[in-house]
Amino acid sequence: GHAFDISLHGFPHGMIKSTRRYWTKDISDRIHQLKDVRFINPDFDVRTTFDRADFTRILIEQFKVPAETVEGFFAHLRAMNYYDDDKRTTRQLFDEFFPGRPDIQRLLLEPIAYANGSTLDDPAITFGIVFSNFMSKGVFIFQGGTDLLIQLMTAELKANGVDVRRNVLVEKVVTERDAAGGR
Repeated sequence: GHAFDISLHGFPHGMIKSTRRYWTKDISDRIHQLKDVRFINPDFDVRTTFDRADFTRILIEQFKVPAETVEGFFAHLRAMNYYDDDKRTTRQLFDEFFPGRPDIQRLLLEPIAYANGSTLDDPAITFGIVFSNFMSKGVFIFQGGTDLLIQLMTAELKANGVDVRRNVLVEKVVTERDAAGGR
């Protein structure tokens, strides 16, 4: 089966294709790009389109990081994959590229912490892949709110014969092959 996180955070662009494939066109059509994201906290006040080009600009212009460092950081993230035996934490990754810069650590990690709960002490790969996905085409949200998303998903599940229940103990999940040989 497929797990689908319906938390209140944004999605990477790939979620549009996933919702169209595994859910409905109506759901995927309600996912829209946020073109103006603002981060306000004691360390900085930043407006961004939340993509690589804009984060590159912000890191260079507002945070005064050399362009070579920023480009090296993004290139490193894009090259990361789950099969590497990389034991570094996110903190160690940040210290490699932005030593002594807790403001940059906050800029980079805070939105991902909301998305997947990552911390500085988690494996760097958990940050790297999620952040790279967001940076490729920006951040997207479901228009209409979580309640509507759950209603649409529930309706689709029921239309496909799924028995939807809440607050029950699940002892066993039974799947059967359909006539086409799928599940």
